[in-house]
Amino acid sequence: MECAPGLDKLLSADNLAFIQKGISISVASRDRRLVPSLSRALACVQSEDSTQLRLVLVASQSQDLLRDINAGSAVAVGFTEPSTHRTLQIKGR
Repeated sequence: MECAPGLDKLLSADNLAFIQKGISISVASRDRRLVPSLSRALACVQSEDSTQLRLVLVASQSQDLLRDINAGSAVAVGFTEPSTHRTLQIKGR
């Protein structure tokens, strides 16, 4: 997921730490007909150059989502800590 100019300029250190810890991660996109696709991510890691978030998905459970993202559709990722309901949403391509 591309983010510009740098994640550290867009997100606080607290939010960057939050999205990379053991929380619930939902990833969504849509196809050309606006039909949504959704999958769960297992983890999120910030790239070394702070320009991308890398999400770990199970490919066999994320085929529609990956198809839509690879076709150029926007993506939204929701990071939620179930015990507190703290949630952060990030959108990108």
